[in-house]
Amino acid sequence: VAMAIIATTFLDRAERARAIGVFGAISGLGLALGPVLGGALVDGLGWRSIFWVNVPIVAAALVCTALFVPESRAARARRFDPVGQALVFLVLGSVIYAIIGSGRLGWTSPVILGLLAVAALGTAGILGYEPRRADPLLELRLFRSVPFSAAILLALWALCAFGAFLFVTTLYLQDVRDLPALTAGLCLLPVGLLVVVLSPFS
Repeated sequence: VAMAIIATTFLDRAERARAIGVFGAISGLGLALGPVLGGALVDGLGWRSIFWVNVPIVAAALVCTALFVPESRAARARRFDPVGQALVFLVLGSVIYAIIGSGRLGWTSPVILGLLAVAALGTAGILGYEPRRADPLLELRLFRSVPFSAAILLALWALCAFGAFLFVTTLYLQDVRDLPALTAGLCLLPVGLLVVVLSPFS
């Protein structure tokens, strides 16, 4: 959503490029400070505090959005797509639950295999249903563009790889190396700082 807001707010190409650089730097700042502040909260106030700290941040974001982000609307309102939304929910829910449950049940468990089958059927449903709608939830025609499809796939792989890296590294530092949460967060600080420094240039 942030990238869509940037695209509609900054119409000049140079300004948009700078805004994307700032967005990347702020994301890196969050990556740098998140594990450190999260580690301090976990060590000091317990793991529940990392959820409560989001409440004032969300409140501030809502206020700033209302004050500074211009309203943007499509020329014509799109029609509601409850079937598409249900299919996407089914696919994402099945895959996520299968990933979470696989550690306890195993990948060959009938429950996990059933969830993956449901996800596959939901995906087939999306591919069959969405192209026939006038206002689809997922505009599958966009994927006929090779640059668009390549950009989406690269972003997906990069985010999955980076998310997995952060998750596994945090588990390793805390469960294998027996580091406290704050120290584990400090170990991840160089990654975030590099993103902060390099994003405006890239």
